[in-house]
Amino acid sequence: MREEKYHRLDRHTIDNVQWQEIRPTSPYYFFVPKDTALEEEYNKFWKITDIFTVNGVGMTTARDNFVIDFDEEVLLGRIKKFKNSMG
Repeated sequence: MREEKYHRLDRHTIDNVQWQEIRPTSPYYFFVPKDTALEEEYNKFWKITDIFTVNGVGMTTARDNFVIDFDEEVLLGRIKKFKNSMG
């Protein structure tokens, strides 16, 4: 891959590269050629943020030492203690 890159750089200069004009537009500003023929139709659909209004980070591991143990009895004791502290 690297050799191919170096070979290409050796053969091309700013004067002999075939440039293609792009027109990045808001809100995405794609810096590659993009077919936007169906963009209007695509934008008629619901946004994922409209469907799922509650955002979250998914599973977190901030309390591993509390919720994970090799000893089931120790773990159950910890859970019961926590449950009873909730009122």
